[in-house]
Amino acid sequence: MKQEIAAVVVLYNPNWILLKEVINQSSLQCDKVFVIDNSETDNSIVFDKNFKDLSNVKYCALLKNIGIAGAQNIGLELVRKTKSEYVIFFDQDSVPTDKMVKTLVNDFMHLRSNNVKVGTIGPLPVNSQTNEFYKPRVFKNKTLLVGGLEFFSLKQIISSGGLMYVADFDKIGDFEEGLFIDGVDHEWCWRAQKNGYSIFLSPRSRLIHNLGEGDKKLIGVKIAITSSFRLYYQYRNFIVLFFRGYVPFYWKLNNLIKYLVKMFYYPVLRKDINVLKRIFIGIGDGFKMVFIK
Repeated sequence: MKQEIAAVVVLYNPNWILLKEVINQSSLQCDKVFVIDNSETDNSIVFDKNFKDLSNVKYCALLKNIGIAGAQNIGLELVRKTKSEYVIFFDQDSVPTDKMVKTLVNDFMHLRSNNVKVGTIGPLPVNSQTNEFYKPRVFKNKTLLVGGLEFFSLKQIISSGGLMYVADFDKIGDFEEGLFIDGVDHEWCWRAQKNGYSIFLSPRSRLIHNLGEGDKKLIGVKIAITSSFRLYYQYRNFIVLFFRGYVPFYWKLNNLIKYLVKMFYYPVLRKDINVLKRIFIGIGDGFKMVFIK
């Protein structure tokens, strides 16, 4: 029996040349593709011009930015109305490689058939600029052998390229819209683990991923450059998640150190002292969200 697979692609003022790759690959590999546009402007005409021949792609213009979590949840509701068993999420700048989705579904089914309660499985993310794998800086991915196949077991993955079983959202819950953008994917993974699920990466699949605004080197270390808009949510959501018991301690400690250091070097990298103002506003708003309900 064929498994129905739906994709949800979230947009915000996209690069249409790159988006063509994302949508075309998603359309080829999935039965249905729901494109949720967070842009303030209606891109329906441009979208139809580029993708009118793709009958399994449906576009939804929100005409305002409600955040990635909100847009993903709208896409998820559309998926629930179909017969799709699986849903996979994509950012507008993350391109699935050939047969990536099929590989993930096969791996998901393999884990479940071996009595592993998998919550989500994603591909290995590849830096679009360097063609290198993104590697965790704190802990290496734990290798796990299940039924003769190798998997990477870890605490969290990015949402782009992440495959989930649609029915599992009824047990784990949807994405947390209050976080808006940063930490949305990780928080869902931690909540899934709290409910007894495991998180995996598949060594057999690849996703071409573009992180932030590119990389810069500082004392020989590659650092992903983030906009001041994203910095606000990084610091705000760090404070919010820091006080939650199901969030891993290593993440709290690692990010506490990282964000403290970031406050000193980021204004230099961005060449903008106002970055500090955004950071402190984010920290203040984070404490308000935790202690003022």
